[in-house]
Amino acid sequence: YAGLNVILALFLKFKISAAQPATAKGLKRRTTSRIGEVGWEASLGNLSCVIGFFLSVSVNIFFLEGSDLSVLFLAPMLLLLNAEAGGGPLFAHKFSDEKRYAPPLGAATLFLVVSSLMPILTLLLSSDSSDRLFAFKDGILFLCSLPSLALLNRFLWTLSGYTEALWLLAAPISILPLL
Repeated sequence: YAGLNVILALFLKFKISAAQPATAKGLKRRTTSRIGEVGWEASLGNLSCVIGFFLSVSVNIFFLEGSDLSVLFLAPMLLLLNAEAGGGPLFAHKFSDEKRYAPPLGAATLFLVVSSLMPILTLLLSSDSSDRLFAFKDGILFLCSLPSLALLNRFLWTLSGYTEALWLLAAPISILPLL
């Protein structure tokens, strides 16, 4: 089912892209009548893409016992999301072509954050006090990595720059988990 959803999303993405008229300089011009026609196709393509991504990640992790890092290879599948007609009701009006790299990075970040929290919580709930000490240390290092991830995800979604001070403050604490 994951493969079929991805193939459907790919087909609809190409169909919608081919239906867009282009100007002489290659820039796409959207007409209001055409946007109404692709609204349901964009919504169906987005839904198929998201379902295909979640099914692929689930099959890889639960049935194939794959690595958590495999999500980095599966996340580009979310580049098939359509921004035509605002992406349909699945993404409302907040999704655009300029923000096309935010969903893959956001999905990969969310998955890796959740998969990193699971062992920490498991150690915290154990009865051994040495395990709790390691969980506390791992939790602190985990929290040190979050500011740079949040800055990068927010930058890709808002497309607005930050002052260098924020990056300079986030960089040193992000190095701690690597040591």
